[in-house]
Amino acid sequence: MTSRPLDIILLIIDAVGTEETSHATLSACALTCRAMRRHSQVLLFNTVWLSTAKQCELFAATIHEKPEYGRLVERIIMEWRIDCALSRDELDDHPLPPHVVARLTSLKAAEFIDAAAEYSPTTVPLLFCQTFGSLATMTELMLQSIVFEEPGDMVQFLWSCPYVQSLNLAGCRICADYDPETDVLPTDERHPRLHQALTSLTVDASLPIAFALSPMWGDMIVSLSMEVGVAHSSEHLAGLAHFTRLRSLTLRLSSIEDYSIFWEHMLCYVSAPSIQEVIVKLWLFYCEPKTTRLITSAFTLGEGSTNVLTTWQRLEKVVWVLRYYASENLDKCEAAAREVEEKVPASWLRSRFTCKVDTT
Repeated sequence: MTSRPLDIILLIIDAVGTEETSHATLSACALTCRAMRRHSQVLLFNTVWLSTAKQCELFAATIHEKPEYGRLVERIIMEWRIDCALSRDELDDHPLPPHVVARLTSLKAAEFIDAAAEYSPTTVPLLFCQTFGSLATMTELMLQSIVFEEPGDMVQFLWSCPYVQSLNLAGCRICADYDPETDVLPTDERHPRLHQALTSLTVDASLPIAFALSPMWGDMIVSLSMEVGVAHSSEHLAGLAHFTRLRSLTLRLSSIEDYSIFWEHMLCYVSAPSIQEVIVKLWLFYCEPKTTRLITSAFTLGEGSTNVLTTWQRLEKVVWVLRYYASENLDKCEAAAREVEEKVPASWLRSRFTCKVDTT
């Protein structure tokens, strides 16, 4: 092997590590020489993605034989798919032994994906996923497309992760209908650390909005991102009043009849005086003149909403993001965004208001 300065070699390995197909290359680098081995292993084990029984078996064997590798894992992604058989038919309820999970002492983020989810209880072994909650280093948790039988099942699962600071519930659902008037959620008497660390919450329209905005998340949330769909009225957002420490609020809106009225009514429920940032993302399928006029009238921020915004003394920016599924009318969309910015009525808000187009 031709001699090269070590710093150049490390830079090359760093560049390789950013590629999606870097696993085989990093494995080869780790076997090349001692100078490359350690740095390659750090990148190789930094993010672990498991979607088959064989992968779980090999990973568990590696951590069992060499516990020091467990300290290199900072993020783990586990996916249950019909075609890859990470399912109950092939695996038991613990794809990784508990002692292997316990050795992931540097784990910061975990993601559990049910890619085979239907409107039935999930195939993901929830008791196994709960074992990760004992890791005090795990501050980020994402559950994707997991279906819970009852609201209480989701509550008890989340209570088992008391150290999580950032929680993302993407496409998660509850089989049973949730009625806040009749359904009694589990009490926190046996969970003294209930959501003590949770500061960031992301939910979408798959969850009942009354459940998503319930006070069960604690009173430390400073960042809230949620999706609001056609079935929701502004009154459904009354639960926003529970989040009294908000600094950042992101709303993803779609198929709402009158954005301007919805926007004004929604703001009335946000009682956090410390809010600094409001981001609204609108999903639109096309950009016709009628749609453009509707957008423009909504984004000029009516008198009611402007008055509410003035009560937030720490407000630094308001961002409207137009997101289109098709990009053929991109020029018209960008022109509409510029027109919206020009029509913001409140002079004090113009320096803080942005309207832009996002086609990603």
